[in-house]
Amino acid sequence: MTQIELARAYLRLVEDRLEALGVFRERRSYANLRRESQEIVELVLKAALRGLGIDPPRVHEVGRLLERELDALPEDLRAEAGTLVGASREPRKDREMSFYGEIDSVPTECFSAAEGEEAYRWAALAVSWLKRFLAGRSSEPGSSTTGGGHEE
Repeated sequence: MTQIELARAYLRLVEDRLEALGVFRERRSYANLRRESQEIVELVLKAALRGLGIDPPRVHEVGRLLERELDALPEDLRAEAGTLVGASREPRKDREMSFYGEIDSVPTECFSAAEGEEAYRWAALAVSWLKRFLAGRSSEPGSSTTGGGHEE
């Protein structure tokens, strides 16, 4: 399997997850919206790295790595890529709180409707951006999921 094929598989995963976010929005489950949206953005950034021939590290926040590769992106996608890097960092800070909470902070009460909707918008932007990015990429012979590209 090539890096680009794996990136296209990630697109399917994030499209399905974005659809699932609708349930959290309907139920006003803002902690789940925050966490799941962050995971969508994370997977989109990793798909973009794969689309550039880079095997992403197995960490949750890869925004800095993509930030270093902005010049490799088509010019019309760079500004939104910068937005997605920020969108990856912001809810990353909320990841643990939205899932576990603390003794004095219950996850279901930690996030507002505005914070949930903000996270949803980031996820929707990320999925839309990835579709456009991948539409401009072709399968690249010789790319593999374990070789080629740079690693961090």
